Parts: sequence; C-alpha cells; structure tokens
Amino acid sequence: MSDSSGSLPGVDAVEPGVINAPASRQKRVADALNDARRELIDISRRNRLLHTPRAGRRIHCLEFVDVDVDFVFSELARNDKAFGFSAEDEKVEEVVEGRRTRMLPTLSTRVTPDLLERRLLKFFREARTIEEEQGVNILFLAIGFLKWFEDPRSEEPCWAPLILLPVLIERRQGREQFVLRGRDDDLVVNVSLREKLRAIGQVELPELPDGDDWLPSAYLDAVVAAVGGEPRWQVDRTGCGLGFFTFSKFLMWRDLAASAWPDASRLLAHPLISALLGHGQGFDPSPPIANDDEPIDKRIDLAAAIHVLDADSSQALAVEEARAGRNLVIQGPPGTGKSQTIANIIAAAVYTGRSVLFVAEKAAALEVVHARLKAAGLEPLCLELHSRKATKAAVVSSLDRALNAAGAVPLDGHVVESLRAARDRLNGWTETIHRQIGRSGRTPFHVMGRVLQLHADKVKPLSERVDAPSEWDVEQLSIAERSVDRAAMAVKKLGVAPNAHPWRGASGELLTPFDADRLRDAIGAAARHGAALAASLRAVQQAFGSSVDYRLQEISQVVFALRHLASMPAEGRDALTHPAWRTDRKRISSLHDSGCHWVDRREALGKLVSDAAWSIELAPIRRAIAVSGRSLFRALIVQYRHSIAELTSICRTPLPKRYADRLGLVDELMAAQGARGQLAVEAPFGEAVFGHLWAGKILRGRRSML
Repeated sequence: MSDSSGSLPGVDAVEPGVINAPASRQKRVADALNDARRELIDISRRNRLLHTPRAGRRIHCLEFVDVDVDFVFSELARNDKAFGFSAEDEKVEEVVEGRRTRMLPTLSTRVTPDLLERRLLKFFREARTIEEEQGVNILFLAIGFLKWFEDPRSEEPCWAPLILLPVLIERRQGREQFVLRGRDDDLVVNVSLREKLRAIGQVELPELPDGDDWLPSAYLDAVVAAVGGEPRWQVDRTGCGLGFFTFSKFLMWRDLAASAWPDASRLLAHPLISALLGHGQGFDPSPPIANDDEPIDKRIDLAAAIHVLDADSSQALAVEEARAGRNLVIQGPPGTGKSQTIANIIAAAVYTGRSVLFVAEKAAALEVVHARLKAAGLEPLCLELHSRKATKAAVVSSLDRALNAAGAVPLDGHVVESLRAARDRLNGWTETIHRQIGRSGRTPFHVMGRVLQLHADKVKPLSERVDAPSEWDVEQLSIAERSVDRAAMAVKKLGVAPNAHPWRGASGELLTPFDADRLRDAIGAAARHGAALAASLRAVQQAFGSSVDYRLQEISQVVFALRHLASMPAEGRDALTHPAWRTDRKRISSLHDSGCHWVDRREALGKLVSDAAWSIELAPIRRAIAVSGRSLFRALIVQYRHSIAELTSICRTPLPKRYADRLGLVDELMAAQGARGQLAVEAPFGEAVFGHLWAGKILRGRRSML
C-alpha cells in the first residue's frame, strides 16, 4: 500500500530524518540486498535467455526456416496479422476448381506434422495455464540470435535471442488449427543477455529504437557492430523461433539494485527494507489496538468504519491496524475471510485518498479481490496490471471508466446513528447473557451452552420444573451437582432405571413375623409360577428346535407369537415347516407384497380395463404417450395414434383426457402386470412355503393369512 507521492514502489514515503541513517548500516543493507539478488538470477547456461539450444535432443525453441524477419515482425507487431504453421515438406497452397484459395501466411518448420501439432498444443496449453495462474505471458517469438562464448577458451557456443516479440497462439476450427498472433504488449530486448555481456566482456548491446518505423534488420545491424570486436561471435540475422522466456526474476533483480535508483539512500535507508533484511531495529511489536478479551467497540467505532464488505471483529481489527499504518501479517486457512479483509483494507485506504498496490503470487488471488471490489461498486477505482488485462487498450479503457465514474456519495448521518444504536443494543444483550445469575457463579451463556450440550446428548429433562436452584449460591449448586453425580453412578451400577427396578416400591425397613409369613407365601407362589413358565419355555424350544434362552422382558413377545400361530387355519400349518421361513424371509415378504398388490389392483383396475390388459405390451404405449402426449401435433404422429387406439381398446370406460391421467393409468397397469408376473415366476416357491394357502395367481382368503 502506498500514497501517491512516489518513493519506494508499494510502500509509504520515507519520513523526514529517516534518510540520515548511518553509512555503515546502509552498507550492511546493500550487502544483504546483493546477497538476496544473487538468488533471483541465473547466469548459467540453464537460463534460456542466455542460451537457447537450437540443435540436439533438448531443443528449446520451435525454429522457423526461410523467414523474412522484417515482414513477420511488421505483420505481427504492427498490422495485427495472423500466421499459420507448416511442417516439413508440407504444401502451403491448395487449388480449388482451377484457382488458388486465399490462405494465411505460414511459418515453415523442419519437423513432421505430428510433432508440429504436439509442440503447438504444448505451447498453447502451457502459455494459457501460466497466464491464468500467474498473470504473465512468457510466450515470445525470438528474432535474431547471438552466438557468443562465455570465455575466449570455451569451445561450447551459446545462442541467445536478441529481440523478443510477445505473441499468443489461438486455437481454431478448420484447416488452420493453430495460428500465431502478436500481443498488445511492449517489445522486449534480452536484458539478461545485456547485463551478462556487460559484466564479462565490456560489450554493450544497443537499446531498441524508438518509434514505429524501425525494422529488426536495422537493430541486428547495430548488434553486429556492437560485437564486432569479438572474433568468434556471430549474429544469426534470419534466426526466428517460438519459445518460453521469463523475465520476472530478472526485473526484480534489476529493481533491487541500489545503483538503479536516482537516490540510492531512499532504498538502502528505508526502514521497511532495513527491517526485512534484519539490519535495523526490526519491526516494532506494537501493542494491539484491542486485547483478545476486550470489546472492540471501545476502541473502534464500527458504525463509522469504512467497510464495503461484512467483517467480523478480527477482520475489523485487521482493517484498523492497516489504516493506522502498522506492519502486519494476516494468515488463516481457506475460507476465513482473508480476501474479504484485503478488499476492506483497500477500500478504506482509497477512501482516505491513498493509492494501493496489491500484489499476489497467483492471478487467482488478484481476481478474487477484484471481484469483491467490483461487487461492492468499486470497479472504476481498480486498474488491473496483469495478464491480458495489462494491454495498452485495456489500460486506456480502465482509465476512461475511472474518469467517467460518478463521484462518491456522502454517507447519511442518520444511517450512522442507526448503526450505532443497533450496535449498542447488541452489546447490551451480550452483557446480559454474560452477567452472573444471582450468587450462582454462572451466566445465562454458560447455562444455555450446558442445556444445549445435554440436549445433544439426548438427556431427558425432569418432568417438573425446578426453580429453586436460581436462588442457590455457588456452594449449594456444587453440593447438588455432587449429589446428582453420585445418584447417576448408582443408577449406572443398577443397570436399569430406578422406576424399573424389581425392588421398586419396597419401603419397609422392619418386617413383623406376620409380614414375613405373607412374604414367604408370595415368594413361594412366584417360584412355582416361574418354574411352570420355565417348563413351558423349554417345551417351546423343543417344539421349534431352538436353543435360545429367553429373558423375562421377552416372554410377552413369545406369548404373542405363539397366539398368532395358534390362530392360523389348520390347513396352512404344515407350510411353516418349510426351511425358507427361517432362511429366506425377505423373499417370502416380497412375494406376499406382490400378491397383495395384485389382488388390490386387479379389483380396482378391473372396473376400468378388460382382462386383455394383463397380457398387452404396455411399454411402447407409455413411451409414445410420454414423448408425444404434450405435442400440438400428436394427432399427426402415427405411433402416438396407434398407442392411443390400443389403450382405448382395453378400457371399459372412456380414456382419460389429461396427459398426466393417461400416464398414471398406464403406470398402474404396468405395476399390476409386474406383480402378476412375479407371482407367475415365483409360483413353485409360493406353493412350497404357503402350502394350501397358495392359489397360483390369486391368493385365497384374507391377506392377513400370509
């Protein structure tokens, strides 16, 4: 973030007196900067700006042959023309009915058609990906190459591009699948090569000429003259190739050179640079505007804050820290509102008349913040300086939009007062729920949280409301809690709820001799009944061949099942001996449901359709109605007419008029047919498991018998 006064890009202006830093400190900062700059630049042969392999297996460029570099440069850079590509020995013209068709000019290569297509596809995809992710273009057409040597004794030459024309590859439909176009970006001279040659051989490459009438051949002539003193150095004046070249780190390296500044002390003595490099006093750990346990409304009047997007307390504090000119780091996992906070910081700074430079490693981060500012109505204040949005035309359009934008609307004072009143009400409620209840030592916030936790744990409330605890003090509540905890532990040991315990209701502490006699008789009777019940259960186990031990709570269910079996007709009891009643109950249940469905639907649908409906193929009829039933021209569709006629032939009553009713009728008939079909398929199984109760397609008797 910076104001509009200039000085160091992206930071505030230096305060008076700061420049008078000791010379020794500036020397330490300069040394640290040089160490950092060395990590930014690669001066080895791995740097493609210094050496671009043009032969062998690891070719970096897609080179073009028989190129008129002046013509290609003029068409791409100044006339907005497109070029196609041709492979080795590929014809670039075709004849149609005795005349030549008009085609794009082409750039010829020495590769096969398959290899050319693969390389162009690779260029297209990687260039688009890097531009989308990083917001920079690295695809250039290299014009002219310099053959140079790092050392007079070196036998390995280096080939470095001289003029780099920004281009893009477009993908099209038709004969020319890929075409090459120039971009509306500035031409680039190989600054890495210039700095390298300046350092090793006192060779000074010329600057690119000004104006729009110069040609590459003239610049290459100037390069030939500049390197004329080097005996083995050569300039390939017709060399032309397409490849990836990146300048971002080199530009950073050059900008961080103190010698490149009009006043080196404005860089070396700046407090932020000194603090970042560890040669100053460091960053002052200023106390926060508000502590973690302190309400921020006492420090920040949020009703008058400049927030174009919603902000919670932590985000509001970050905005205020930035407005106060403090150095800070905002971090957090995805989804915690970092981009939202950045948008608020930018809006607050712009509101106070400052300019902001927002930089991100990924273009996606820039786009997210820009989208938030745009949604807030601040798009005219944004100037995008990345990817294709940094072209001359885009910048001019953005400036025009900003100049023609309406002025700021003053904030209504009544709105501020309303916000302040609403804030005070919310703060009042907050204070209320955090105020201690009587002498209990607990707040409504604590009690509500505990109640919600108990509810989530499915703890049942007391049947009667208890209001007395609201008058207890901390000691009384602690005694009650300990008592409840002991009771809970006792219930846990019992294994059952107290109201379900066998001895529930026993309250006599002493028994008289008469009470003992009566209790002895009752226990004896209970023992005899229990023995008889156990004998009956053993008989049930023997009858069913079961070895399951029944618990006391399950005896009522066993009795209910035995009574249900006893109510069965005598003619169907033999069927229960079939093993499927134990191993395949789902199949039996499905067969039973199909039979019930068939009986019900046949009775209901039999009044609407004839018996022929059960054997007719209904799927084509439904398909025709579903597809054409809503069409205005359905009466002209042969398949639809035939289907309606066939459906009418099986109906006892007039066919429904509405589309939905017709489909519903067909669906019900198909469901009934499905149930009838399952009965037919499962007939052998049904006869085996139901015995005499099975009647084939129709089941005798009531459905409850099944």
